[in-house]
Amino acid sequence: MHLLNTLFLPILGAAVLIPVIIHMIWRNKAIRIDFPAMRFLMTNKKPISRWLRWKQILLLLMRMLIFALLALLFARPYFANKTLLPLWDDAEKEVLIIYDNSASMSYERHQRKAREELNAILDGFTEKTMVSFLTTGFFNKTVIESAPLTTAVKELIKKNLEPDFGVGNLHDALRKADNYLATLPNTNREIYLISDFQIGNWPEYIRDMNLQSKARIKLLPVADADLENLSVTEIAIPRQPGDGFHAQISQKNLKSMHRIDLQLQLNNREMGKATVPLDENEDNNFTTFKKVPLPLTSQMHGSVSFRVDDAFDFDNQLHFVLNQKRKVRILAINGEKMPGVADELFYLRSALEIKNSAFELVESIPMQANSVGIQGFDIVLLANVRGLDQQSIQQLKSFVQKGGSIIFALGDKIDQQLFNTFFSELAACTLIGKAYADVQSQVGEILLAENTEHKIVEKSIGSGNSNSRFYQYWKLRPRAGAARIFSFPKGNAAIFESRIGEGKSIVIAFPVDSEWSNLPVQSEFLPLFHSLFAYCAPERLKNAYINVGDPISLGKDFDLTNTIKITDPAGRTVSQRLPLNVFTNTDAPGVYSFSQNGKQMQVAVNVDRRESETEFYTAESFQARLSTDGEISSNNQVLRAGQFSEIDIEQQQKLWRFILLSLLLLIIAETVFANRVPR
Repeated sequence: MHLLNTLFLPILGAAVLIPVIIHMIWRNKAIRIDFPAMRFLMTNKKPISRWLRWKQILLLLMRMLIFALLALLFARPYFANKTLLPLWDDAEKEVLIIYDNSASMSYERHQRKAREELNAILDGFTEKTMVSFLTTGFFNKTVIESAPLTTAVKELIKKNLEPDFGVGNLHDALRKADNYLATLPNTNREIYLISDFQIGNWPEYIRDMNLQSKARIKLLPVADADLENLSVTEIAIPRQPGDGFHAQISQKNLKSMHRIDLQLQLNNREMGKATVPLDENEDNNFTTFKKVPLPLTSQMHGSVSFRVDDAFDFDNQLHFVLNQKRKVRILAINGEKMPGVADELFYLRSALEIKNSAFELVESIPMQANSVGIQGFDIVLLANVRGLDQQSIQQLKSFVQKGGSIIFALGDKIDQQLFNTFFSELAACTLIGKAYADVQSQVGEILLAENTEHKIVEKSIGSGNSNSRFYQYWKLRPRAGAARIFSFPKGNAAIFESRIGEGKSIVIAFPVDSEWSNLPVQSEFLPLFHSLFAYCAPERLKNAYINVGDPISLGKDFDLTNTIKITDPAGRTVSQRLPLNVFTNTDAPGVYSFSQNGKQMQVAVNVDRRESETEFYTAESFQARLSTDGEISSNNQVLRAGQFSEIDIEQQQKLWRFILLSLLLLIIAETVFANRVPR
């Protein structure tokens, strides 16, 4: 046994002596008086007085023990053996269940095993157990918050088990669960995570996570490692008459299939068929639909599909739209909002608002970046932005990982230390310092193309020379794998790009205003940034399809004040206003149609192909991503023992409750016994 407050050790020793001291001070002193009648009682004197003396000693020991227990109570004892946690179980246990209902959980074996695990968990609890239930799929949905496990609660849980078409995010679900449990007073906490633990359900840019609630975590994997799956993962649509449709088919663990028949549909009509042989030694197979009559003057929707009996049905069809005219949406965060030409975005705004521009610019400032959000945008431009809050930075990381593009334009508001601390991972570089002590208007360096065949170079300055002069810029140290697009004559990078997940990160060593260069007033400014933004437009935009859950931006062609007729893939039609011209209810794959006053737009939506992955974390590999003081177990096997501080151990064992109860019982016994012992 250990003591939390060792200060009470000497007090414990002194407390035992208190009853002895009182007994010695207040001990009765007998006065001897002899009278004749006493001689008849002398024969019984010795046994009676011996028994009385033992009673008094027992009473003294009880009183000494009372003071000892009182001192021990304040010393807060505990056992160092953590397997004894908790000795005094709370009447209520706080349990939070995370249930993965993403698209991959639609596989019959996954779904059946997940429900069996859930039923076993619920059957092991009583109505005193406080239960919270969270699903992760299309989004992290809190179904129940800290409610007693009644029959009604069980029924509500079972009504929310159907898989949707979203991508599970186990990191965000665990973070949400941990933050919630950490706010509750009950320290007897448990998290149950039921999932197939698909590799794609954990963001690549997050290595591990630190959990604060100290809850016991129970991992319940339900994945079938031997499942067979085939999916249409990509399609390249024709860009001009005579081009064919190119489809990519991915296969995982195929054993029983050797070929499949693909079908191409346009506007719900069959336009082509192709037989694709499957090579078990190849993960990807390709085929082309040739000689497909294609009117490129009108918007059309279509799909490539096949019918096979594999694990997942949702990826056996890929929807697309031809001749999509949606503009590229750019969120520009202005780090130097000023009136007139001094504004950071003055020249860029003029360049993007020309007639028939393919771009739509939406402006914000750093303090409002989180409230505006990045949903519905294709590119985020940080124009001379000094810093952002942590939540916005995490959103940007997720945005780029999923295929978005981020562009850093560095100016005089940039702080080298802050940038290297918060943005170096996203920018894939670190800042060394400014090229000159101040703006060198007498010098002026030009842009040199590193690769004249790069699309940005090809469509801006081509093989010619830049006419712009740069009087100041930031010296950068790009990370391994970064590709230079432009450099300065002294060898420093001017513009370079990096791949992060499915997206792009581009860093420009100078601002987009005229403070450090004369670029904005040169003829190459407009083609440079038009080609830059066109290059950064996501591939899915070019192929005219997005993923389930992604917002659809209708652009400026639709009137914000009037209703828009919306038709979903199931054919259901509704008319409603879209205040921000953004439609967010893309919860099912297929083609969504929008119309208003003769204007029409179609967008294809598909299930994110990360849900087609057949690689899964084991419980052991998944727990390695979690940093927590709580215990982690799987299938009744402890994977990692809890690491608790002395205070945590004492608070969970609650030995003081036993001591307090013993103290109360001892006081009652002492009171009764004292009344039966004469002084």
